[in-house]
Amino acid sequence: MAETVFIINNVLGGVASFCTNIMEGHPPDAPPQQAILLTDASDEAPTIDGQFGENRKHSLKFSPNENQSHVLARLAATIPDGPGSIISNQQMELALFSQQPVDKTIFQVVHDEYNLRLSQKYSKIIDVFVAHSQFYHERLRECLPDREESIFHLPYGIRLSSNQRKPADGPIRLVFLGRLTEAKGVLDLPKIEEGLRARGVATDWTVIGRGPCGDQLRAQLPPSERIRYVSPSTNSEVLKHCATGDALVFPTRFEGFPVALLEAMSAGLVPIVSDLESGVPEVVNERTGFRVAVGEVQGFIEAVQRLDSDRSTLEAMSAASSSMASHFDITERATAYHALFSRHAQLKRPWSGPLQITHGSRLDAPYIPNVVSTSLRRTRSFLQSLKA
Repeated sequence: MAETVFIINNVLGGVASFCTNIMEGHPPDAPPQQAILLTDASDEAPTIDGQFGENRKHSLKFSPNENQSHVLARLAATIPDGPGSIISNQQMELALFSQQPVDKTIFQVVHDEYNLRLSQKYSKIIDVFVAHSQFYHERLRECLPDREESIFHLPYGIRLSSNQRKPADGPIRLVFLGRLTEAKGVLDLPKIEEGLRARGVATDWTVIGRGPCGDQLRAQLPPSERIRYVSPSTNSEVLKHCATGDALVFPTRFEGFPVALLEAMSAGLVPIVSDLESGVPEVVNERTGFRVAVGEVQGFIEAVQRLDSDRSTLEAMSAASSSMASHFDITERATAYHALFSRHAQLKRPWSGPLQITHGSRLDAPYIPNVVSTSLRRTRSFLQSLKA
């Protein structure tokens, strides 16, 4: 029997939301599905273990210190035999399929530049490429002109927020949603707040997420009655927090099709977002929000000040933002994805491996016992820590 298998990094975030949303929209007549969660034991970020309901899931736990060949062997043993579809989102499974064939059709989802690079690197063993933004659909066609018949554009889908923001007097309520990393622009938030204070704009912040820049951000933008940090463990909790705000402040440096942006818009937040060409212009225009040049703190300050001083514009943009997000309802979008997955037999190509691609280092050779690779890497890390 055909089966659809999603391989997902077990970390709460945009890619995980994409996969769980598509799985939740599973039509009754589609092949059965399951998820394989790649769980990095060293990553303390929130996981998605509890978000699968009746769907089957398997968790492949691994450590970065392990011998990669042994980790890939465990992954191979987890993938069920037989026809169907594999939904790939990261390098680990592509590294496996580059060295050994699989019965199922490989669908590579191109979320961003990282996935685009993987698509080029492993194009010979990928059967189908799926882009959920028009931008990456065009990039795929440019980069892989000989694979045009295998490249599809299927717009993204989200679970629309059941919680909607409500107008409120007082300080303008600002929300940041995403990983607390430099790539998301979080260290611009203190500068934005400083600029707003200088202009006499009263603010109330909710920062949703966590990450390696969390401590540094808290030091520069300390928690207080009007500055809160939260790290919800479920998507529904994230959307509840979004609905308490007025505007999403999102000075990110790097995105594919930003899931956080679309989810926040579905709760009625007005987006103030970096003007990235990879999906942002498809949903943020002069009616729904503000696009600001990347790294241009002053542009974020001015957009917030405009909304604060003109609450009628805030309400009009909020309504337009929510309306735009409604076009991405997962109940409609998921059907198109599963219809494509159901064409797995038609889209399957002959395997073109093994590819001459080196993965890892000498410690990842299959003949080296896993315990040896792990011990040597741990020892090296310990010695490096002593030098630091």
